[in-house]
Amino acid sequence: MVVGDEGPGDGCAGVAVVPDRAGPCQDPLAGLSPALLQQIAEAGIEGGGLETAGALLQASSSEIKSMNGLQSQSTSAADKTTSDAVYKNAIAYQDKLVKSLTTQRTKLGTAMDKLAAAME
Repeated sequence: MVVGDEGPGDGCAGVAVVPDRAGPCQDPLAGLSPALLQQIAEAGIEGGGLETAGALLQASSSEIKSMNGLQSQSTSAADKTTSDAVYKNAIAYQDKLVKSLTTQRTKLGTAMDKLAAAME
């Protein structure tokens, strides 16, 4: 397939397009998840974003799809780790509180029984 419908001066006239590879006349990051694109942008030039974007320009659509899958798994794992850290401590604290209140209730019940026996 040859691209030839572009306007003058766009530099893409007559360029062969490889279907499974992004090129200068195709959307080079087509299919890349917005989350990955955001991370690359946030990394910036000094943070490796330029090298990452350059590598992704050479990636096939299946490789980009694989990257999206890995990003999704990474995000899910990070969300689970964060929620575990937040809620695990809260649940442990509440378990301790319930045990403490149960112990206090038992002691109060025993004290009330002794008081009732003394009043008879």
